[in-house]
Amino acid sequence: MSDGIRFHKLEGCGNDYVFLDLGLGADALDATVVGDLEDLAREVSDRHTGVGSDGLIVLDPGDDAAPVRMRMWNADGSRGRLCLNGLREAALLARTLRPALGEEFRVVTDAGIRAARVEGTAPEATVTVEAGIPDFARAAIPAEGDGPELWDERFAFGEQELPGYGVSVGNPHLVLWMTSPEAVRRAPLAAIAEPIQQGDRFPEGVNVHLAADDAAGGFLTRPFERGSGATRACGTGAVAVYAVARRLGRAGAEAAIHMPGGSVRLRETDEGLVLSGLARLVFRGTWFPRD
Repeated sequence: MSDGIRFHKLEGCGNDYVFLDLGLGADALDATVVGDLEDLAREVSDRHTGVGSDGLIVLDPGDDAAPVRMRMWNADGSRGRLCLNGLREAALLARTLRPALGEEFRVVTDAGIRAARVEGTAPEATVTVEAGIPDFARAAIPAEGDGPELWDERFAFGEQELPGYGVSVGNPHLVLWMTSPEAVRRAPLAAIAEPIQQGDRFPEGVNVHLAADDAAGGFLTRPFERGSGATRACGTGAVAVYAVARRLGRAGAEAAIHMPGGSVRLRETDEGLVLSGLARLVFRGTWFPRD
């Protein structure tokens, strides 16, 4: 540990992660150097004593069909199945570390194999990734309650009740639909989301998103992620908001999702949804953990 741990810091729409390379580049780390990744995620994500991030992502070589493997941990050390902003960042870093990958390749995630397309080179590029097919089944989230889906169920917000829509896009999401963008901006996000996340309705936790139509035909959302709290963006959350809006008849075959940290675009194809947006390499460095 005395030599420190080499890392890369990337962000997409302000959703930032610390990345470790365990085998893609010429200067890859030895896995024995980094120790327990759950503990490391907590330490490195701390914005006062660590590097500061929404979590930790580790890149490893995959196989011929999917040459990159991505594993992620949230800021609290819990394991995450998928982060599409993190996937976009992972694709940019993978191509930077191994240019022979080319512009298009596939990445192994805990939610399955996802295709990625990187248009440009570091430090910033537009990255498009497979977002998959949304699953509205209650059991896929999972969520307690009656009926096959969590759809238009009510969630308390002070003296009000917000309509909630559950969807899995490789990880679980609850979209709470509000009356206007201003209502989304002014709402006490943590006060709404934390009781939901800490309650019994979602036994494996859930990502909570406040959402509303915006004036330009897109959608405004604020995410509160399980394991990380309020974040500037959530890629899978953007997919969840679009999927709910599409099913409600509020969205066309393509739409922009605006988050506090930036915007992404969702597009519907015959194979599922596709997400596009900018990813950026912020800096590289060496972190020296406490003894």
